[in-house]
Amino acid sequence: MEEEEAFHYEVNLAELETAYEERQVFSRELLLKIKNDRQTALDETQEAWKERLRFIQYTNRFGTFNIWDGEMQEPDDDFVGIRYMSRAELHPDFQKVCWKFSETNKSLRRYNQELTDEQKTWIPVPYVLTMGERVGHLEHKHNEVMRAYCKRLRHTKQLWLHESDSQIKLVKVGESWYIATSS
Repeated sequence: MEEEEAFHYEVNLAELETAYEERQVFSRELLLKIKNDRQTALDETQEAWKERLRFIQYTNRFGTFNIWDGEMQEPDDDFVGIRYMSRAELHPDFQKVCWKFSETNKSLRRYNQELTDEQKTWIPVPYVLTMGERVGHLEHKHNEVMRAYCKRLRHTKQLWLHESDSQIKLVKVGESWYIATSS
């Protein structure tokens, strides 16, 4: 299947709702579990590389699945992301045919390599944890960029130092809003 076909793939959501007995996917309980799983993975980034947990798992009525694999992370990874599945991505037919166009499905298949190819065709897990290295912004080290910022800030400052019609109108609007909201 090509990428364009995957984006137009039709999923019977009514059938999926019936299969899930019309329960919501992301309950308060599940969101708390996701939060705790993310914190566990974050805590693991503080551990020595060799002492990290191997897996964080998710269990439901269909089985137990890995949602994070500590051995697949890089030693410098220090950021934990959460990828949530949409209803369509959770659909068995979608996962069977379009899994390679979903980063979440690709991660789940990578983290659950012990599953047979048949078992990998549908992994009913609504989220997965991913890791990466924080990318620092280095703009402050680029002299030309910083000079341009400073020039714009000086220009903006000059506009406010000299009273203008726009400044007077803006101050009046702010004062009237303050008076209206303070009453």
